[in-house]
Amino acid sequence: MFGLLTLPFKNPVLIFTFVLLIILLTPILFKKLRIPGIIGLIISGFIFGPHGFNILEKSAWTEIFSTIGLLYLMFLAGLDIELTDFKKHKHRSLVFGFLTFAVPLVMGFAVCYFFLDFPFKSALLLASIFSTQTLISYPIVTRLGIIHNNAVLITVGGTIITDVAVLVLLTIIKSSTLKALDLSVWIEIFVKIAGLVIVVIWIMPKIGRWFFKNHPGEGTSRYIFILTVVFFSGFLADLAGIEPIIGAFLAGLAMNNLVPKSSLLKNRIDFIGHSLFIPFFLISVGMIINLDSLVHSKYAMFISIVFVATGLITKFVAAWFTQLFFKYSVNERNLIFGLSSSHAAATLAVVLVGYNLKLFDTNILNAVFIIIIVSCLFSSFVTEMAGKKIAVLEDAGNIEISDNLREKTLVAFANPASLDRLLEIATLIHDYSKKGKIHLLSVVLEDHDAEKNLRIKKHQIDRVIKNYATDENLFQIHQRIDLNIANGISKSLKELDITTLIIGWNKRTTTMSFLFGTILENVLDKVSQMILVVKSNSSFDLITRIVVDVPKYAELEIGFSRWVNLVIQLAKQKGCSVLFVGVAASMGAIKYEIINKKYTASASYKTISDHLDTSYFGKELDSSDLFTIINARIGTVSYHAKLDLILKKSSKKFEKINYILIYPEQKNENYENLSSKVNDIISPITRILKN
Repeated sequence: MFGLLTLPFKNPVLIFTFVLLIILLTPILFKKLRIPGIIGLIISGFIFGPHGFNILEKSAWTEIFSTIGLLYLMFLAGLDIELTDFKKHKHRSLVFGFLTFAVPLVMGFAVCYFFLDFPFKSALLLASIFSTQTLISYPIVTRLGIIHNNAVLITVGGTIITDVAVLVLLTIIKSSTLKALDLSVWIEIFVKIAGLVIVVIWIMPKIGRWFFKNHPGEGTSRYIFILTVVFFSGFLADLAGIEPIIGAFLAGLAMNNLVPKSSLLKNRIDFIGHSLFIPFFLISVGMIINLDSLVHSKYAMFISIVFVATGLITKFVAAWFTQLFFKYSVNERNLIFGLSSSHAAATLAVVLVGYNLKLFDTNILNAVFIIIIVSCLFSSFVTEMAGKKIAVLEDAGNIEISDNLREKTLVAFANPASLDRLLEIATLIHDYSKKGKIHLLSVVLEDHDAEKNLRIKKHQIDRVIKNYATDENLFQIHQRIDLNIANGISKSLKELDITTLIIGWNKRTTTMSFLFGTILENVLDKVSQMILVVKSNSSFDLITRIVVDVPKYAELEIGFSRWVNLVIQLAKQKGCSVLFVGVAASMGAIKYEIINKKYTASASYKTISDHLDTSYFGKELDSSDLFTIINARIGTVSYHAKLDLILKKSSKKFEKINYILIYPEQKNENYENLSSKVNDIISPITRILKN
């Protein structure tokens, strides 16, 4: 028995158990010390590795998991990039991306080659490490509500530029270690990179869309498909003589639009990566580090100090030049510096490749480890300070935060079988930065089987949630018994202080609904909150564009700003474009709203003379569009009785298209009384016209 405890551990079950304990306990401990978890896991790898207590040793398992974790890390780096933000600010992002790559590269090379006397290739690769940046402190700006600040957006875009440039440079340096860089080699490198980009960026998404279309739902098959794409892309890169991490990074960019940021699939990718693969990789990195040589070698300590100073100074210079070019404030410059000064994911990838190519030894590996620790801590500190000042000084930012503080979504449903589609929309529009819940409501009619029906519904809901969410705390289930479904929904909206209601589309019309109104009509009569009516024919994963039908005078409605924000949020999560269609005045108001609120989305506008003419949509829409119709309650300024009639007659045109009806909120103290009086007069007439 005690033979199993001989150091280092040999038993695979014991090794795996011990590593899981490290992954479990390390983040908890280092969170209390306010140290990023990525650093904690690397330190743990050193403490328990060959150069520490020698509990874990380098073996086949460390090699396998280290490779998997590294590719997974680079894949997530590509997947987490906000391509919409990059496209919106691409010109400034290109300038900052060039500066944050070139300035550290040139200054870093001068330090490494001329001052520290490294060989040319080693100096160039080390200099590229100073150019890398990982947005470790991005959650801070999310928490402060300043993610739409221009300085934040160009830093995110610049990260794409500099990391891609570093990876290309890495490919060139690796090729130069194998053969001389003559013209034929340069052509070969270009052809290989171009071929890899075409296969991964152009062909893989097409295969992905085909697979997602033919395998609807959020089963494990989609996750396995994504995982296959990652490692196959890495293999293709390796086959072409390029580092596999480049293939994994490109796979992240390729799958970006197919994996919405708040979808279940993204949840699973993050969950498994951050709980298993990436921690294994970070621990394996720590096992390579030998701090004895750092402590006992004045030269190694000197290199570490020089590297840390060079990394911070070069990133500050790049941020300072950016401030001069675009006339940013001191706080915005400091925010750019804080966000871009941290080195982690790409830095680890590059330094390990250089170490494996024997371009530098463990002294450099140790020094780079010190860079990671110091830069991550420094980045968090500077970003927090600058971000707080910007959040206080920018009134628009404060307004945006206060407007979104009480956003609460309720999904009301009758059939649990349709719940997954409603949850898909709910998770896409959910604001995860507020750490709130998505509320689910099932109303059961009061009769002698009510309690039995409640239990059946609860079991069905639990089964859907279990299959849908890896984060079981995201949803809160509510059930109630009522004599009327609409009454049950309206009471729940008030009790839970809900701001947005999501319900499914029901096209069936019964005699009772003809006489007394459908559930939707009755809910519209009773509540003032924004309502989304969802009709889904296929998964929303395949949506590439949102087409919004805007009624005349929509900009005069009280809920105008909120539904524009919702559409933009939906487009950002899907990584798709938005086409607004309506009369000139409405298009102008929407364009002003998007510019004024600094929303980042690829928006275009189509002006039509008659908003009741649906012939345009019949020709324009296809199955990859999400048709969004901005409707209105009876008696409101943008309501038109003909619109409901036209939509009903045109519904056959849209049978194969996903669409959402949005009823803007009507925040008014006298809304319910006024609405009730108006509806008592108009509703019977309207129902006769519609039928």
